[in-house]
Amino acid sequence: MKRLADFMRRTEGATAIEFAIVAMPLILLLVGTLELGRVLFIQNELALAADRGVRTLLVTADTPMATIETQIRDTFSLTPPAGLAVTLATDGTGFRTLRIDYPVELLIPTLVTPQITLTTERRVP
Repeated sequence: MKRLADFMRRTEGATAIEFAIVAMPLILLLVGTLELGRVLFIQNELALAADRGVRTLLVTADTPMATIETQIRDTFSLTPPAGLAVTLATDGTGFRTLRIDYPVELLIPTLVTPQITLTTERRVP
């Protein structure tokens, strides 16, 4: 029993154990913050590309879809832009909707899905 009491009173290594307990949530918080910033940056790039495509549509209404898609891919600075899906739809009211989808591979492995799809839409008359 005395050995157990002596063992429980020892403080060698307590700092290492406290660090191990605190470091894991701190590292997860740091990586999560970096991932959120990365996703927000990609969403901002998609919004900029959509704005450029819509601006082209507003200036020249009969611009071919291939030209708009090329301009959007050139504006999108991330590589590879091959994942970009650009669609232009017209509804019954005369408005056109430009939609850009981009799949993003997450850096943090998750149990549900390792990828999310970011979407940006713009409507123009």
